[in-house]
Amino acid sequence: MGAVGCTTQPHPTALAAPELRPLFDDWLATVEEELLAHLAEDEPTDLTAIANHLGLAPVTTAHLLGRMAAAGKISLYARPAPAKREEPHNGS
Repeated sequence: MGAVGCTTQPHPTALAAPELRPLFDDWLATVEEELLAHLAEDEPTDLTAIANHLGLAPVTTAHLLGRMAAAGKISLYARPAPAKREEPHNGS
C-alpha cells in the first residue's frame, strides 16, 4: 500500500493483462515518433493542433507531452492563452 498523498501513478497497463504491456509500449513509441516528426516540421504549435494531428484527446496529448518533457525528449514552452472575445450584447 502506498503512502498517503503519494502522487506516483501506476503504468497505464499495470492493471491490464501482462501481454498487453509490450503492445502498449510499441504504440506509445510510435506516437512519440510521430509527435517528434510533427514538431520538427510545424513549430510553434499548440496543444489542440498536436492532439488533432495525432488523433488523440487534448488531455491525453498533454500527458504524453509531459512524459516526453520529463524524459528530456522535448522542451515545452508556455505563454498566456489569448483573451477570449466577448460576444456583443444585444441590449436586452
